[in-house]
Amino acid sequence: MSESPIPRLEGCYEEAEEVDVVERRFVLRRHKRQKYRCDCGGCVETALGPPKLQPGGRYSVDFAVEVAVAKYQVPHAAGAAGENHAA
Repeated sequence: MSESPIPRLEGCYEEAEEVDVVERRFVLRRHKRQKYRCDCGGCVETALGPPKLQPGGRYSVDFAVEVAVAKYQVPHAAGAAGENHAA
C-alpha cells in the first residue's frame, strides 16, 4: 500500500441505521371538556374526555402501558445485577 491519502469518492456514501433511546418524559395534560345545557337550563351535559382504562381515572392509556412494560420487563444484558449463575 502506498502512503498517499486515499481519494474520496464524491457523492458515494454508505448509510446505516441505529436504534437509540430517547429520554422519556411524563407530562400532565389538561383537557377542557365543553358543557352543554338544554333550553330549560335544568339539564347539563359534559362532552366525553379522552379514553381511559378506568372511567374518571387520572392516568392515560399510554401511561398505564408504560408502567406495565416497566414492571414486567426482563433484563436482557448478560450478567445483569441480581443474576446468579452458580450451580
